[in-house]
Amino acid sequence: MPDFQPEWDLSLQDSRSTAPEEVNRLLVVGSEHWWTRSIQSIFEPFDYEIFAASSGERALQHQRVSSPEAVIVHARVDDGEGVDLVRRLRLAGLRREHPVILVSEEPLRREERLDAFRAGVWDCLSAPLNGEELLLKLESYMAATRVATKARQQVLLDEASGLYNAQGILRWARELGNAARRYNRALGCAVFTPVAAGPLRAADDVPAHESGSGGSSRAIANRLIAQGRTSDIVGRLSRDEYVVLATDTGPEGILMMASRFVTGGGEVEAGGKSSDVVLRAGCYAVSDLGVQQVEPEELITRATLALRRAEKKTQVAFYVN
Repeated sequence: MPDFQPEWDLSLQDSRSTAPEEVNRLLVVGSEHWWTRSIQSIFEPFDYEIFAASSGERALQHQRVSSPEAVIVHARVDDGEGVDLVRRLRLAGLRREHPVILVSEEPLRREERLDAFRAGVWDCLSAPLNGEELLLKLESYMAATRVATKARQQVLLDEASGLYNAQGILRWARELGNAARRYNRALGCAVFTPVAAGPLRAADDVPAHESGSGGSSRAIANRLIAQGRTSDIVGRLSRDEYVVLATDTGPEGILMMASRFVTGGGEVEAGGKSSDVVLRAGCYAVSDLGVQQVEPEELITRATLALRRAEKKTQVAFYVN
């Protein structure tokens, strides 16, 4: 199953707004190498990161791993029709506000254009292509996409940390859960809380903000993002609870992931001082959401319960009934 990205939400890069802004990610799909290379040559000088694919399966893999923000697809690909591939990309999580341009050798008939638009294509072009026109068109489409992204950021992101807020994480959980259930795949969740350590450590383990290391939410967010996978969805549930949703990650995988996060180390700033912060984690995951009928939101609830049930010296705990 391709990792699912819902139509309503931000791109993964946007969810990681604590990181420096990166170039636009463009997926180019066509069966002929010379054609994909010619498209690449148009965009490479203009801050685009290009991913090329000759088949639908390879394009879907790029969608899963790289989360492209725009797609240019030829009407013919190695294993099928370009329009059919666009449908598959949309189902796999390419959101409607991310532009797709379909290129054909001959102008499409009216019925073919309508079918392409229904599939999620923004524009239909035919050969020969004008490179400057193609560049300007995609730039204008991307400008509209950025406006939509900014509007969603104001609703779904936590201002202090730059991560998804509770509302954003819950909506992600539903969308990822629906996709995992549809394709009988795993879905995992880990909830973390910071515990002060080092120079600012209190006599007993206490939440970081109570021991003087408050204001570190941005640094903790950076740490979770840096140590995670591109496909991980990172959010902040409350003042001292952070969450990671991990696609294709079962019970064993979520424990390994959480252990990596809590032992990775990291410094945060607190009132002009710096201090290492230890993370404690609670986890829950299902190996097949299609068989194990667990509501996606319940993964977060159970991971949170595991965190709160954990003894003070236990860094990672897994939920059990």
